[in-house]
Amino acid sequence: MQNSIDQEDYLDMRSRAISRKHGIDPDVDLDPGLRTTAIAKFEEQQEALLRNTPESMRDPVTGTGLPAWVPIGPFSIPNGQTTAAAGGTIAVSGRTTAVVTNPSDANVVYIGTAQGGVWRSKDGGNTWVSIFDNARSQAIGALALAPSNPSILYIGTGEAHFSVDSFFGIGLYRIDNADTTTGALADLKGPINPPYTFTANATGNPSITTTCFGGRAISQILVNPTDPATIFVSTSTGAASNHGNGLSSFVPPLALVGVYRSTNATAAPSAVTFTKLAVAPNGGSLDVPGTGNRRVSDMAFEPGNPDVLLAGVFGNAAAGDGGVFRSTNATSVSPTFTQTLTISATRINFAIQKTGAVVTVLAATSESSGTVACGVGTGQLRKSIDGGVTWPSVAATAATGGILTGADGFCGGQCVYDITVAMAPADPNTIYLGGNATGTCSNSVKKSTNGTTFVRDDNKVHADTQILYVSNTTPPIVFDGNDGGIWKRDATLAAGSAWTDLNKAPLNVTQFQSVAVHPTDRNFTIGGTQDNGTEAQDDPAGAGPSVSGQWISAEGGDGGFALIDSNSNATAITMYHTFFNRTGLQIVFDRALTRLCLATKDGWETRGNFAGAPPIDATPSCDTTPFFVQNGIALTDTVNFYAPMALGPGNPNTLYFGTDRLYRSINQGDLMTVVSQAPFAAGRAIDYVAISPQTDNSRIVGLDNGKVFATTTGAAVLIDTNFPPPNNAQANTFRDIGQMRFAPNDPNTAYISLDYYFDSPNATTSHVWKVVNLNTTPVWTPLQGTDQNVLPNIPVNALVVDPAQPNRIFAGTDIGVYVTQDGGANWVPFGQGLPRVAVFDMAIQPTSRLLRIATHGRGMWEIPVAAVAGPSLTTQVASAAISLGSSTSDTATLSGGQNPTGSITFRLFGPNDNSCSNAPIFTSVQGVNGNGTYTSGSFTPSAVGTYLWVASYSGDSNNGGLATPCGDANETVTVTLSQLVNVSTRARVEAGNGNEIIGGFIIQGSASKKVLIRGLGPSLQSMGLTDVLINPTLELHPASGPVVFNQDWRDTQAAAIQATGIPPLYDVESAILATLAPGNHTAILKGLNGGLGLGLIEVYDLDTASSKLVNLSTRASVTSGNNVMIGGFFVGAGNGGGNIVVRALGPSLSSGGVTNPLADPTLELRDGDGTLIMSDDNWQDNPTQATAISAAGLAPTNTKEAAIIKFLAPGAYTVIVQARPNTGTGVGLVEIYNVP
Repeated sequence: MQNSIDQEDYLDMRSRAISRKHGIDPDVDLDPGLRTTAIAKFEEQQEALLRNTPESMRDPVTGTGLPAWVPIGPFSIPNGQTTAAAGGTIAVSGRTTAVVTNPSDANVVYIGTAQGGVWRSKDGGNTWVSIFDNARSQAIGALALAPSNPSILYIGTGEAHFSVDSFFGIGLYRIDNADTTTGALADLKGPINPPYTFTANATGNPSITTTCFGGRAISQILVNPTDPATIFVSTSTGAASNHGNGLSSFVPPLALVGVYRSTNATAAPSAVTFTKLAVAPNGGSLDVPGTGNRRVSDMAFEPGNPDVLLAGVFGNAAAGDGGVFRSTNATSVSPTFTQTLTISATRINFAIQKTGAVVTVLAATSESSGTVACGVGTGQLRKSIDGGVTWPSVAATAATGGILTGADGFCGGQCVYDITVAMAPADPNTIYLGGNATGTCSNSVKKSTNGTTFVRDDNKVHADTQILYVSNTTPPIVFDGNDGGIWKRDATLAAGSAWTDLNKAPLNVTQFQSVAVHPTDRNFTIGGTQDNGTEAQDDPAGAGPSVSGQWISAEGGDGGFALIDSNSNATAITMYHTFFNRTGLQIVFDRALTRLCLATKDGWETRGNFAGAPPIDATPSCDTTPFFVQNGIALTDTVNFYAPMALGPGNPNTLYFGTDRLYRSINQGDLMTVVSQAPFAAGRAIDYVAISPQTDNSRIVGLDNGKVFATTTGAAVLIDTNFPPPNNAQANTFRDIGQMRFAPNDPNTAYISLDYYFDSPNATTSHVWKVVNLNTTPVWTPLQGTDQNVLPNIPVNALVVDPAQPNRIFAGTDIGVYVTQDGGANWVPFGQGLPRVAVFDMAIQPTSRLLRIATHGRGMWEIPVAAVAGPSLTTQVASAAISLGSSTSDTATLSGGQNPTGSITFRLFGPNDNSCSNAPIFTSVQGVNGNGTYTSGSFTPSAVGTYLWVASYSGDSNNGGLATPCGDANETVTVTLSQLVNVSTRARVEAGNGNEIIGGFIIQGSASKKVLIRGLGPSLQSMGLTDVLINPTLELHPASGPVVFNQDWRDTQAAAIQATGIPPLYDVESAILATLAPGNHTAILKGLNGGLGLGLIEVYDLDTASSKLVNLSTRASVTSGNNVMIGGFFVGAGNGGGNIVVRALGPSLSSGGVTNPLADPTLELRDGDGTLIMSDDNWQDNPTQATAISAAGLAPTNTKEAAIIKFLAPGAYTVIVQARPNTGTGVGLVEIYNVP
């Protein structure tokens, strides 16, 4: 469930959020060389590991000292979100940014992706091979094959689609055997990014040296049709939002943007040179003579004539600045360009076609359309029929140039991001136009077959079209690359014809934001993605266990944080994820309580706050809970686009949500309350939240200005920990927190990572820090490493502390994964085979010991993480169930340690503190002297409920600390009141159906219970009664299973009944011994052959199982004298007694079909000596009693009926039901309840 937002605002917000994950402030300059330096350090460290690992310690699979990363997909998401009602059957992958095919064979196709590298197919997209994994950048902006030698592929890194998620590159690569390479490092020629020296137009005209492509994105590559060594490369800004990155302000280290030409591009990478061409000389030139310094979004050759080159420039609508520039001598020594169209448009993308002497050029621009209804900046399509020499401003026709008004508004509110156009090579009137999702005027794809009118043509493809490419083959094949991946179709087919989905294994380019793992299922995983929703790796049948590589889309939209409750089992899996959030519009998250929700895409319930939404939408969600609940989060809070969430301990896990304040929920997000300052700082949102796995009271939050606040007591005001954040390389106040984790064994120790570049990294700074003494005076230590084993200056987006070895910490960076085995003293790269892609999140699957990572461009990967030998801690509470007044204690056995010392701390939480979030009610510390068993002190609870022990070992210099989790089954104690152990009723069996004695009783709990049911008659003669049942019979109708009948108790179970010690006195009396499951059970007492008289039905509780006998209700005839109804019960031994409710019903029985109900029953409660304790006629007579009975949920429905609630000490009690004088006799019901 999501609210609506202006698309351009939405794109900007999302872009900025992702940019900050890359460590970049979208409004401030960054030296792109920092990333290159970090990669070099990573590779140097990795090579040292590969060289120096002894043979005996090498990985058995890779043959080296590094284990191999394994991709797990999604290799496609089978039910991805598309632009039409696709029935959930269309596969998607991730953002495709570039497409090129072999000039003579469209089955040989190459695609470039946002941050997933380059892939090749030789069978038209049925199978794919990654050929770019070893490159230093996976962000692709352009691909070009040399027409005269299509084995040569040029690859431009850096995505030029003008979102902050469009990451800058590191230059140009070349592959000389593109049609055969498998991606070997030796086949990659590059990166090609030669130095570039120019004379500056500053005072004194100094000479400045920078590079050609540093920090930029390559938007297009054109290769001379007859000379593969002559190429033209256009550049734009990478990692740039709508507000601009300011990258053009500082050169160097950045490169000048514009158009570059090389005439020796096939040389060795170090020998390749480029010349910058003067395209828009008045556009922000920094050099003399001016060549311009403006973004060039696209270029195009006139077909067959590389001298005619068009360039689309973003600049001011002024001479020599923004618009379309055309050269007629592009291959000459000194090309010149003429400005043929003067406009200011963020994006100008071309399509060009030549028929005879007529050269048709289309320019798709981000201008405002002439159609008012389409809105401002929603796109315009211009046409030239003279090769771009003129661009008439009138409406175009199929035969004339001008503005194709039928295309107005095609890119909606996202023209800075979604804009592309293509034409069929043989027909200038067959036009494909790509833009935003369907809006007032926009569609992801439109088609024209007459050159003027356009119709929607995006059936079952993803929105946000990035590239349309038409092959120069027969038939021509059109490819659609968008945020969901890659599709194709015969370009001659009519609009609306089916597109062929090419998102097939092993294409693995999904841009993940997060990952969450199941506590026991090895493969079950969820994760949020950019523009492709939240995905789940699961069993395709939905029953489990999950299957590696099998994915399904759970929710659409943009997925942010993802969480799985640690108490989840095979079916009851509680999952959470965030959508986008914006102050004043929506601050929400989605939730699902069962695995079955994965079968219903977008069926999860939403919790939070929407502008204009009602407090609740009771429509059932996939797990039957209300579809939306306004849960207390304020819509006025400052909040991040992806608001952080975290889980604490307990069952269910406590849930936390961060805006500019911290919210907490104990009921899975249905109600959230503020548990911090409100706000922490005006206008500052929380970046990350972490909760200790040991206690819910230990909490830590980080703000985007580097401030870190914490509490270890659950205090409503968190303390400032005085964290000293290093300076940002961009000289601003941006100090973004990557992730935060508590030490698994210590609620007073935590770790944080920083995901920004530093201005001057040194031994006193680090991207990973440790804080201790959070409960007193926090002390911060940078964990930078030592000598060569250090973390490079690179954003650390993700952090995991191994719960099996707290000194082992994994750091997910923008270029791969690092690990320290010694608490930060030494860092080294972890694993091999992972492309240079940003790692946004990580988690360890605990039972299978797998480190799973979420990358932003290459899907998810995993690697085994061996458990390091160390001590283990096993615990056992003295007794899992005790009566109120008894004491409890805990034992912990430490084993496997290396002469362990230190201490074991036992903490007891409760009552009913399932998350261990309150302060412990009892603490016992025992010193450790070697492996062995240690016992806590004893504690006597003062209230009923569930209590949880948590034991933690402190660790020492040779042994890591560890702790049992909150909610461990071996550490749970249930404290109860004494319970009913015997209930009975005496009444008269009358003639006629319905006048037998019918006794109902309830067993409550989770375990079966052994009971003895007796039906007596002759035994009552010992009480002086003469009118008794001579031969009673007994029927047991259990909650499930067959009816059991007994006439004489010795018939079938004599020995077992005798062994109970309470057999009937007479052989003709009845008894049934049974072990019954929890539920409602019925026993019926009759006389053999219709016999009449007084009878007694009894139920005895014979064991100490956790289940309880909580109720007996008996229906029988009530007359006078000895023929009244008498109920007996016994409250079991134990300190404290129990709350008992007894009821006498009559009038309400008529609704159940009783034709002669007791009109006005009265009730007496007497002790074992017969002394009257309390009596009642009409239950509402005593207001105090009436209130308590109603609170127990046991109020009779008729005012003439009687009821009593009373706390009773252990012992025997009697209840007498009779008719109020002069009100007649009839059938009555006596009930006895044990209530909390």
